[in-house]
Amino acid sequence: MLQRIGICYAAAGLLAIDTKPRTQWIVIGALLLGYWALMAWGGPLTKEGNLASRVDTALLGRHAYEFDAATGRGHEPEGLLSTLPAIATTLLGVRAGEWLRRDALRPLLWAGAIALGLGLAWSLVFPLNKNLWSSSYVLWTGGWAMLALAAFHETMDRRRWPAIGRRFGVNAIAIYAGAWLMECVMDAFGWKAAIYGAIARGVDPYAASLAFAVAFVAVWYGVAFALDRRRIHIRV
Repeated sequence: MLQRIGICYAAAGLLAIDTKPRTQWIVIGALLLGYWALMAWGGPLTKEGNLASRVDTALLGRHAYEFDAATGRGHEPEGLLSTLPAIATTLLGVRAGEWLRRDALRPLLWAGAIALGLGLAWSLVFPLNKNLWSSSYVLWTGGWAMLALAAFHETMDRRRWPAIGRRFGVNAIAIYAGAWLMECVMDAFGWKAAIYGAIARGVDPYAASLAFAVAFVAVWYGVAFALDRRRIHIRV
């Protein structure tokens, strides 16, 4: 995932420096439409059969994050082909950041609402899917991010409300990497399944999933809080 962030940052950075906003919007549209066309042409959107997984299998083989020796198929949660729409996500951030720098909340709000509507409509033919980083997912998540950014700017920057997410932000990479390592350890020792099973007893599966996610984030907020209180800020 960090490798993908680096690739997307480099691509979006070059476009932000060397192109105008109109060109960036054209690139966003081309990436999302092109990726949709590739995935629609490439067969079913199942985990094993979609084009992105087949590209990962062809290029990474046994080095893929998941590899089934029986079928010879690999799968990457954040694969190579889906880096294309991820660049579009990053460019949406570039445009949102420019509006924020100009203190222009109205276009930020309009863009967020339009992205949500387009993403929801697109999901009828290209489902919302994080693993595939589908074009509808890009617009849906990007729309919510823009609206959230506008809300936080209004409340925290303008009205000086407490910055509730700052502690995560000052140690973003450390918390991200630590949470990922914790998940790997929990999976390796079977703790994740055991904890989730205990939560899920007699509870709706969606509610159990939400409770597990909230508890996991709460643990790492505690870590972020402790690091910030001691003025430990880990940067790359």
